[in-house]
Amino acid sequence: MKGMNMRKMNLILVLVAVFAAAVSAMAQTPKVRAGDAVTVTIRGVPDQESARVSGVYKVDQNGELVGLPYIDDYRINAIGLTEGQLAQKIAGAYRDAQVYTKATITAIVDQPVMQRTVTLGGKINKPGPVAYREGMSIYEAVMAAGGPTRFGSLKKVILMRSGGVTKTFNIEKDEYKTVTLLPGDTIEIGEKGAFEL
Repeated sequence: MKGMNMRKMNLILVLVAVFAAAVSAMAQTPKVRAGDAVTVTIRGVPDQESARVSGVYKVDQNGELVGLPYIDDYRINAIGLTEGQLAQKIAGAYRDAQVYTKATITAIVDQPVMQRTVTLGGKINKPGPVAYREGMSIYEAVMAAGGPTRFGSLKKVILMRSGGVTKTFNIEKDEYKTVTLLPGDTIEIGEKGAFEL
């Protein structure tokens, strides 16, 4: 009896893990935006036809995938679709036009990588954005921007986060050097006081 309950529990845990992985994968699937490039590959057709159709196509400002051979009259609205949905739409357009009725189509969205940053200002040697990496600390960001100027104080490091959260840290103390940043954070290095010079 105990063994049966344990197996059921294990099965439930496995199903939950599979569901969580599927939801996570769906959340990370890129959605098509205006201006994206889409790599289309067609299989199940003669090589010459595959070479003619397979390639990189642009999504115009109206959200339409343009330039696919043989289906100029078909408008494929691509905005907001996942790669799989777009591939199905392209295959459907070729089927409706009776050009390729049994072809397999894949579509890969080539989106420009949006760099995530934190911005540093105030009494810092290199003010401006610094590339963010997962787990980056406030101290690492300050040092990546060249550290404080000779008038900048590591005792007056102000962290501003979206939503209006502002906090001041003394990152000369080890306990505050490891404060973790988020993309979009702004760090301001304050000026040294009269007794810090």
